[in-house]
Amino acid sequence: IMAKQAGLDTGPVYARTVTPIEPTEGSDSVEQRLATLGADLLINVLDRFAALAPASPAPAAEPQPDTGVTYAHKLTARDRTLDWSQPAAVLARHINALRDRLPVRCQAGNVRFQPLIAHAREGTASENPGTILGADKRAIRIACATDELLIEQLRMETGKGTALNAAAVLNGYADTFAAGTLVQ
Repeated sequence: IMAKQAGLDTGPVYARTVTPIEPTEGSDSVEQRLATLGADLLINVLDRFAALAPASPAPAAEPQPDTGVTYAHKLTARDRTLDWSQPAAVLARHINALRDRLPVRCQAGNVRFQPLIAHAREGTASENPGTILGADKRAIRIACATDELLIEQLRMETGKGTALNAAAVLNGYADTFAAGTLVQ
């Protein structure tokens, strides 16, 4: 909770909290958790202000650091594409973070799909980045710059647009996700 100033996120901080983000967690669940944590924190800060005598100075606040600050740009259609030359862990975070707002879009052969839940598995990929290494009922495995990306859930852009696990996808699209297929 910070004081408002002219700059972007530059005001002094009255209170802060930290919450972990799980590896396959999407933005909706993080946003809901942050809303609850933020509301509780705001009530705490407002109670500290209310306890002050009239004309008292505001409670102590810490200045925000000048280093380590980054600007998050507005998401665009460009953010929906994956760069398979990135490490699998980076791509998994990309997929999981965007699934609730602007899902990533991929294509295998002439079939378009949106990966929704993914994680990285250690191990050097043996194929070119973006190549399907294999698929089973648990996940579709794709080579990346380092390690493998495992897609556990996706949405086909044909049909009803329902989120499907890997087993359901393979029931209807086994040829599309065959080993050796290049994903764009």
